[in-house]
Amino acid sequence: MRRRKRPSKCLVIDASVARAAGGPDAADKGSKSCRDFLQGVLKICHSVIMSRSIRKEWKKHESRYARTWRVTMVSLKKVRIVEDPVNLDLRSRIDYVLTSEVDKKQINKDIHLVEGCIAADSIIVSLDEVLRAILQECAIKVNDLRPIVWINPSEDPEGVLEWLQLGADAEPVRQLGYPK
Repeated sequence: MRRRKRPSKCLVIDASVARAAGGPDAADKGSKSCRDFLQGVLKICHSVIMSRSIRKEWKKHESRYARTWRVTMVSLKKVRIVEDPVNLDLRSRIDYVLTSEVDKKQINKDIHLVEGCIAADSIIVSLDEVLRAILQECAIKVNDLRPIVWINPSEDPEGVLEWLQLGADAEPVRQLGYPK
């Protein structure tokens, strides 16, 4: 009896994960969990989306391990390179909802992650919990943000790896629109 292959997902991985990912000798828990997550994406059939903005951030911040990982992913054709998928309507709705200039600045710095994930399979992998909290607040009024899955590889490393292996499904508890 053949096992049914789970569909692969296309993820947006923030440069914060690329910066934190340590090599095989990394002792820091966060470095290890980011490395293990990237390794999981490589071994499992998932892919990543790289817009011009995401790729620029990666090249600026990636660790030596993350650079090797990215090059390997490209060679395996597991990187989907796209133009920046700008969504002006989404940007204006988020801007309308936010009242804090600090939050607006944070969103504007990283809106390309949100736009990229919507153009892919609505999954963001990031260590940025400040951005996550702002997006969760926005998701109350901006419906497009609700189904976005947010993964922080350092929060529950074993659970996140199991989630990857099981197909990276959009579990409600991982979505931005899930009530706190």
